[in-house]
Amino acid sequence: MKKFIFIVFAILLVSSCQEEPSSIKIQNSLSDAVIRNAQWGTVRVASELLPGQRSEALHLDNTYNYYDIRLPNKFPVKFYVDVDGDRVYLQTRDSFRLGIEEEIVIIIDDDTEVFNQLLEEYNY
Repeated sequence: MKKFIFIVFAILLVSSCQEEPSSIKIQNSLSDAVIRNAQWGTVRVASELLPGQRSEALHLDNTYNYYDIRLPNKFPVKFYVDVDGDRVYLQTRDSFRLGIEEEIVIIIDDDTEVFNQLLEEYNY
């Protein structure tokens, strides 16, 4: 009986020490623009976000993830914006930090500082 209680206690102890996954969401608060293929670092968070829409939570942890991202880490958000039939590639100037067992919501709005990397690299 003592062995059984010890095993149950050990299992509870080990399971309580496991990290909860971190999560990241992106919200489109742009006026009349659709965000497409939004990614944080190499992680694709949303394929399409209409104005006012928030992505589903993407969960990451340090044990194993497909994206090979180790937390804590910080990256800018890269995405395409569709406005009046035109599509433009943009990246946020700020990077967003996601820590261990943390939940963040990145809001892209009209005041978010963005740039087009191709235009800045090849500015003549």
